[in-house]
Amino acid sequence: MGIHEQARNETKEHFDVQISERKLWAAVLLQALEDWHSGNVRRQIEAEKFFFDCEKDFASVCRGAGLEPSSVLVKLQRMKQVTQPLSSAAALSRGLPQQATTA
Repeated sequence: MGIHEQARNETKEHFDVQISERKLWAAVLLQALEDWHSGNVRRQIEAEKFFFDCEKDFASVCRGAGLEPSSVLVKLQRMKQVTQPLSSAAALSRGLPQQATTA
């Protein structure tokens, strides 16, 4: 095998590894998003903490997925504004006041 062919193979392998890593980190973000919108209160709380309270971890995962953390965060904040608030149980566990319900 010539030096050019060897370099091409090594470049392809490196590229394949990068793509696999991006897919892995994108799957982590997707799972957190699914957890955030799940019916499981504990998962909702953990996902929300990850998105909005764990800046370094969130940024690392976004960059690993090939995304700009600030852009992803802006989209998540928009989603948070238009989605229904956390359930009363989730609000209680976070120490937030419950929303009053009207009859």
